[in-house]
Amino acid sequence: MTWLWLICLISFLAGLATFRLPTSRRLWLHFLVPFAAWLAIVLIPGLVAGDKYELLWRVMSIAPAVGLGAVSGALSEIPVALLAKRRRRNHGAPPEA
Repeated sequence: MTWLWLICLISFLAGLATFRLPTSRRLWLHFLVPFAAWLAIVLIPGLVAGDKYELLWRVMSIAPAVGLGAVSGALSEIPVALLAKRRRRNHGAPPEA
């Protein structure tokens, strides 16, 4: 289950790193990043292992991996919104002397 924490962490950090992108791109990345991380962390090592039952369980893990990764990426929108609000507020404020 360590892979699930890794996928969530990667999704959250990718969501934070993309705060300058438009919202529509960020939403696409919230689904693509966990899927790519699932491929790299879970599925590809399972293909090399050779055990068919292990591969079956790894393929079935796509739903929680992508689902929780997308939720983790969506939670990264909270700090992004706070940063955008702070940037708007500071940008409109008069300069300090």
